[in-house]
Amino acid sequence: MFSTICYIISIICFITTFGCHATLKNGNPTDYPGYMLSPLLSSIPYISGFILAVIPECLVFDIAWYWMFLINIFIVIILGPIITKFYLVRMVSGKGLGVDAFISLLIAIVFLTLGIIFQP
Repeated sequence: MFSTICYIISIICFITTFGCHATLKNGNPTDYPGYMLSPLLSSIPYISGFILAVIPECLVFDIAWYWMFLINIFIVIILGPIITKFYLVRMVSGKGLGVDAFISLLIAIVFLTLGIIFQP
């Protein structure tokens, strides 16, 4: 039960990382943090939202990874903005969206690790 809760928190935070990045890209280009200028670092939110979120989703829902990957595309596109708005209203740090995306990524990795450690 504890591992399932950790996985769900991890899923939400991985999708929020992508949502913060998408919100940054739609904003003012002069407000971009430094990582947006590097294509390598700019790909981290895409990997987080579309690939890393599949790992806990597969462990929670017990679906094959390739089906979960296809389902995750729709989850990120449809629920991503809603989850990100909830995150930005409730848990924003006040230091910018780049920092919030990084914090969300760290939280997701920690909870994914805790879920794997405490999995029965």
